[in-house]
Amino acid sequence: FFYRSTDSLYFAIMFPYLSKLSVRLSQPVLDFQTASFSKYISKSRTKRLPLTTKRAGKGFYKGNGARKEGVLNSKGKFTKIREMCTELIVPDLSNFTLKPYIAVGAKRNVRDVNVVVNL
Repeated sequence: FFYRSTDSLYFAIMFPYLSKLSVRLSQPVLDFQTASFSKYISKSRTKRLPLTTKRAGKGFYKGNGARKEGVLNSKGKFTKIREMCTELIVPDLSNFTLKPYIAVGAKRNVRDVNVVVNL
């Protein structure tokens, strides 16, 4: 039997052994238990927290955002599959005149009106 009040008179009548032990309740006793992550965070708030391997079920694998480039066999050994690997196709940049960085003295938001773009 659970009651939501912390009235000491009620507990003295219903639970006389508590008065002998001089136990005082600082928080009300709840009539249900909630399965949540923390007593300071609501249940709906825990659903918005990032999912980790400690809070997920068995078999959960989060990974690190990279593509799989192979498979694990039955003995736990990783086998790399060439078709699953990422292939980067880079054009020939031998005659490319632009530099891969922006100069320190470059001005921001400068647009030349006379530039014509040929599509």
